Amino acid sequence: QPVNTRSTIVVPLGHSKNSTYLLITIKNRMQTTQKHVLAPLSRSKALCPKVARPPLRISARATAVSTPSKDATSDLLKTALSAALANHLRQHSSIAVDVRSTMAGLAQGIFGGLTIRGERWATPLALTAEKIEVDVGELLLDYGALVFNSSVALRNMPGGTVAITLTAQDLGNFMSHVLLKPIACKAVQGKAFNWDRASVHIGQDSKGRGYVDFEGTWEVDGGRYKVRMVPTAVEAPGKAVAAGARPATRLQVSAKKLVTDSSMEDGNSSAGEQPVQPTAAAAAAATPAPATAAGPTGAAAVAQGLAQMFSSLSLNLQGIELQKPSLAVLLPGTEGGVPLLEIRMKLRIRALPPLNMEF
Repeated sequence: QPVNTRSTIVVPLGHSKNSTYLLITIKNRMQTTQKHVLAPLSRSKALCPKVARPPLRISARATAVSTPSKDATSDLLKTALSAALANHLRQHSSIAVDVRSTMAGLAQGIFGGLTIRGERWATPLALTAEKIEVDVGELLLDYGALVFNSSVALRNMPGGTVAITLTAQDLGNFMSHVLLKPIACKAVQGKAFNWDRASVHIGQDSKGRGYVDFEGTWEVDGGRYKVRMVPTAVEAPGKAVAAGARPATRLQVSAKKLVTDSSMEDGNSSAGEQPVQPTAAAAAAATPAPATAAGPTGAAAVAQGLAQMFSSLSLNLQGIELQKPSLAVLLPGTEGGVPLLEIRMKLRIRALPPLNMEF
C-alpha cells in the first residue's frame, strides 16, 4: 500500500537558546511490496526488479524561536568577515564589523548593509593606513555558503563609500605601490612621474590650510619637481552639508622645478612655481595628451597632470572598485598630533578579493 512519510531536519544557526533554526521538511511517497523480498542472493538479477526512486519534495523555511537583539546570522557574518580580514592583512591593530539586518530580510538572505572599521592596517604588499572605514549598502548573500561553510559569497554588487586616513609614510607607501604604477607611468602628458616616497610631508601653512608636499622626477625632461597639493572645500549652492559629513573638495596643485637645494615656503609662491586649479574636464577621466602636443610645459605641465591624476583616480582591488576621490587634510586638535590625509572614495564590490590577494 502507498505510505506517506515525512522527515524534519532541524539546523541551528547559532549556539544560544535564542538561536534561529532552519527547518527542512522532506516528504516522500513510497510504494511497499513483498514481492521478491525473500529471494535468495544466488538468484539471477532478473529476479530483483529495479524499483524507481520515489519523487522527493523538499521545502525549507526559516523559523525564529525568539527575536534576539543581535541575531545569530548577523553574528555569523561578522565573525566570517573579521576572520577573513585578519587572514588577509599582514598586520592590524583592530578590526570591527557591524552588520545591519532585520529578521524579514534574513529569511531572504538580505542584509541592510555593513560597516567595517580598522586601525593601522597593512596589506601583504605594504599598502598601509592609519584608519579605514568602509560603509557598504544592501548585500544579497549566498545563505547556504554563510551558514554551512562560514564563507561569504555575494549575489549582488553592493556599493558604498570608503574613508582612508593616511600618515605621510602611508601616503608614500601608496604612491610607490604596485597598484599606482600603471597610473603613475603616464601621469603627466602620457609620461611617467616617479615619486620619491621619502619626500612626502603633510603640514599646515601660515593661513591654516592643510597641504601635502612631495617630490618626484618627470620622465620627459629628467627634472626633479616639488609638488604641493592643497584640498579646498567646494560649497554647492543651495545644498547644505549634513551633520558629521565633510564637504566636497577640489585640489589646488602647484609645482616647481628644483634646480638647487631649494624649498617652497608655506603659503607663498616662489619663483618658477606654477599654480594650477583643475577644471571640470581635468577632474574627469581623460586620455593624457602626448608629450609633443601643444600645451603647458615644465612645472605647469607637472601640476596639471598630477591634479588630473588625483582628481580622477580609479583603483581595482581585485574585485573592489574605488572611484571619485575627495581629499582632505585632517589638522591636529588641541591635544596635539600630526596632520593626516583623508581620502574618501566611492566603492563598488564586484567580487570579494581572493585569500591570496595581491595588494
